Formats: sequence, structure tokens, C-alpha cells
Amino acid sequence: MRGRLWDWPRRLSNFLVPFDPMMKATFSYASQIVVTTNETLRELPSGYRAKTRVQSTIGIDPEGFQPPNHATASPGSARLNLLFAGRLLPWKGLHLGLRAMAGLGSEIKKVHLTVIGSGSDETRLKRLAQHLNIEQFVTWIPWMDRKDLIHFYSRFNLFLFPSLHDSGGLAVLEAMNFGVPVLCLDLGGPAMSVDDSCGRVISTEKQTEEEVVRRMSDCLSALLSNRSTLDSLSKAARVRAASLTWQAVVARTYDSFPASQ
Repeated sequence: MRGRLWDWPRRLSNFLVPFDPMMKATFSYASQIVVTTNETLRELPSGYRAKTRVQSTIGIDPEGFQPPNHATASPGSARLNLLFAGRLLPWKGLHLGLRAMAGLGSEIKKVHLTVIGSGSDETRLKRLAQHLNIEQFVTWIPWMDRKDLIHFYSRFNLFLFPSLHDSGGLAVLEAMNFGVPVLCLDLGGPAMSVDDSCGRVISTEKQTEEEVVRRMSDCLSALLSNRSTLDSLSKAARVRAASLTWQAVVARTYDSFPASQ
């Protein structure tokens, strides 16, 4: 409930944006509008969508962000090692991931989740893991600096990132750069970076929370039953990350504007 109350002012603010005179003037005078997610595009007044495009505003630096000299966790290992790295806030969706794990039934013995992060929702999430009787399959590690975090990615088979409204999701690109496939929702920035070649994107359209959790659980079960899939996803994740560099983001941005501008 606290998370829902916290999110209410954000929803109200977003609802009022199209009615703001200053924003109306901005939309009208802009020669082109760039938004970071499809959700933002849908919130724009319909009359301005023709001059609007969606583009991610995050990227990685391939020169300054090199993976360590050891391989990604073997897809043939006995356990499916999941990683969540981020702030522990209600809208980060980790509660969905925990419920999806619980939905695996006896298969959960083959899965382990490592959570790296801290936040206001930490206590509730730990209670949820206990309530679901999966606490023995979850390891909690406090937030760490990025320079330390990058040494953890390659120890895992799958990056769990079920964020509900994350405009970017830099951790998603970092994980893929290490060859770690990503499981996310079709919401916000992560859904723009991940596709079926390098991860799994769970559809949320017209789905209840229970249905989304079940889809996530089914996805984990499928990966457990066909571990060779992780190998191809891992290779494709590296390729996908290589195409999402800062240089590519800048090039796409300027290429979209007429030369006269």
C-alpha cells in the first residue's frame, strides 16, 4: 500500500501533463519530439504523435566497460542462478520475481536468486520470501558500488529485472554485455533493449498481476527444462549489447534530424 500511495502523485502528474499550457506550447512548437518509452508515446496528445519517435537514452561504453576475463556461468550447471541488481523499491517489481519463483513448485530446488541492492522495500520483500517459503533460495547482498558489481554479473545465468516503469535500465545493458540474458516485462526501457534473441520479455497487456507472475514462472520453468537455450541467449546478449553503445545512441539521435537543423 505504501508503494501504491507513493506512486499515486506520479500517476496524477503524468495525467495532467497534456493539460499543462506550457507543455502544450512545447509540443506545438517542437519540430520533433523524442520520448524514451512506448508508454510515454501513448500518453502524448494524439495530434503530436506523428512527429514523435521513441528512442532509448542509455548506452554502454565498450572501451571503458570490459567484462572480466572469466566466462559466464555455465548453462549446463545444475542450478539456474538468477541475479537482481537495483534499488529495492515497490516499482522495481522484485515481488513479482519472488512470486514467480514460488510458482515453480518442486523445481525451485534448481533455482537460486541473488539480490544485490538496498531500499525502502527491503523488509517487505524479505518477509514475502519467508511467507512464500522460498527464503532458502534467496541470498540478499547490500548495495555495492558499480565497480564492484561488474565482477558479479558473469556468475549468473539470467538477469531478473521485472521493473514496472523504468525509463532506462542501465543494469540490463551491463548484464547483456557480460553475456547474461535478461528476463523483464514489456514495460519501459528494458523492453526496448531486450528481445527474444537475448532474453525473455513478459507481456503485461490486459494481464492481471497473477497472470504476469504465472508467465514469468512458466518462462523460468522452460529455461530449466531446456538449458541449452541459455547458451544461445547468452551469445546473442553480447551481440545485442554491442549494438547499444553510447556512440550508436548519439548517431541515431542526430541521424533522425534533417541536415538543415
